[in-house]
Amino acid sequence: MPLELKAQRQRGFTLLEVMVVLMIIGLMIGMATLSPSGNEKQEEALALGLKIKSLMNAYREDAVFFNRDLGLALDGENLLLLEYYDLRDPALAGSLEKEKLAKIKQNPWSDYSGKLESETALEEPFYYTAEVEGEEVDLAVEFDEKKGPEAKMGFLASDEYTPFKIFLANRYDETFQVVIQGNGLGQITSELIRYEE
Repeated sequence: MPLELKAQRQRGFTLLEVMVVLMIIGLMIGMATLSPSGNEKQEEALALGLKIKSLMNAYREDAVFFNRDLGLALDGENLLLLEYYDLRDPALAGSLEKEKLAKIKQNPWSDYSGKLESETALEEPFYYTAEVEGEEVDLAVEFDEKKGPEAKMGFLASDEYTPFKIFLANRYDETFQVVIQGNGLGQITSELIRYEE
């Protein structure tokens, strides 16, 4: 008799009890993944920073692969890729139409003609500021409609580029910035920097 009582006390959980526990655990995990983390703005900015970094690394590769000099015009909301035309090259000067030649004489930076995305527009609430070769870029200067945009930084066929920093920010949240930067020779990087409130 004492053995039977001992065996009854050691019985396991019923299937119903196990299912209830699993259901409670599942609900708790679901609530944890659905609850807002508060970092959506940072994640969006970081994703945009990674996109800009990838584009700039692609600009470097395009310049080297096709042996052409590229430039980037900046205005605070757009990044516009341009191509440099050197009129000292007789083959180039002879191959251009008169209208394009006259335009290039005013401004050697012309529309990019490759397959990469040539314009990146930042949507609200994002904006950026920039430093090129350690100097802050005045992004308030508008593009001259007659001459067209001029590059503030370049990507050369020699795989060099203008050292720069772009500070990507959110107008409604100043607790962070994404910094996209390059030293002129190595890979371009992006990094999220958080500030104390």
